[in-house]
Amino acid sequence: MNYNMKEIAKLANVSQPTVSRVINGNTNVNPELRKRVLQVIESVGFQPNRAAQTLKNQNSFLIGVSVTSISNPYFMDLIESIEYEARSIGYNIILHNCENNILIEQNNLKNFIARQVDGVIIVPESDENLEILDKYKIPTVIITHVHSNFNSISISHEKGGALAADYFIRKGVQHFLYIGQGPYGKDLKLEGYKNELYANGLNFIESNYLHHPTETNNSIQLEKVIHTYIKDHLDTIFIPSLIENKDKGHSNVGVLCGNDIIAIQFITMASKYHLILNVHYHLIGFDDTILAKSYRFSSIRHPIHEMSTHSIKLLMELVSRRITSKNAITLNPLLIERS
Repeated sequence: MNYNMKEIAKLANVSQPTVSRVINGNTNVNPELRKRVLQVIESVGFQPNRAAQTLKNQNSFLIGVSVTSISNPYFMDLIESIEYEARSIGYNIILHNCENNILIEQNNLKNFIARQVDGVIIVPESDENLEILDKYKIPTVIITHVHSNFNSISISHEKGGALAADYFIRKGVQHFLYIGQGPYGKDLKLEGYKNELYANGLNFIESNYLHHPTETNNSIQLEKVIHTYIKDHLDTIFIPSLIENKDKGHSNVGVLCGNDIIAIQFITMASKYHLILNVHYHLIGFDDTILAKSYRFSSIRHPIHEMSTHSIKLLMELVSRRITSKNAITLNPLLIERS
């Protein structure tokens, strides 16, 4: 049986305009009513006529989502959450992965424009390509970053770094390492890390910053950097301290990694030297992905559900032109401690 909106409204015990607003992605609908309508739509298999709606409303009901690399499980979690939120308001997503390549990102954004997406949610690889979206007046929300010319949803990377530093201080750490992707002095995770150390009368030594190139094919280069660092400090800092307990060693080394993939690479290299996590060193990853959960190391968690909810809501407000000002929403991360 082919149902129409009038019949859906009757089954859901709501008005037909309410059904229309739910289908068209209007956010000014009571959450309980939206849930009821969506349940009825799902149960009867109702399929809105998107072609007719596009002609009538001049909307494509498509959102372009662009990320820098799907090899990082964090972005897969983020994409899954964004797609769920988009689907809940009657939208579909077109996903593009730029592979940390500016030219690929440029082509991806041009494809979004050609497909007439209603808006774009993007983890940007370059500021230059964002000018394309600005030129064509595409409603855009930047996610995980802050940009003064665009609406954005991000987490406080500085606070994430500070949480890691506080954890290491509580563990009695004396040597602080950081492995990150940004240039020294411009990595916000590192800045939060250093500032918390300074606030507690401790220092971060610049030579303890190990740089991980953003290109995904440079993992071998990073392994070499980690290998060299561990080898050079094997007999100096990577030794258990017996101050707290004579029978159990306590590490005086803390390693903060810019993401969980880097943390896995550190664990792999450390194991080749028979170094044991939480004995010879403490480690914290970033993003709290399936990697951290599986390998049982601590990590800084992003509020992914909250981030995607905010990004979809903000994008729909831009699409409907209910807001014209620039909004920068910053969410707080959480340290997940593991054994």
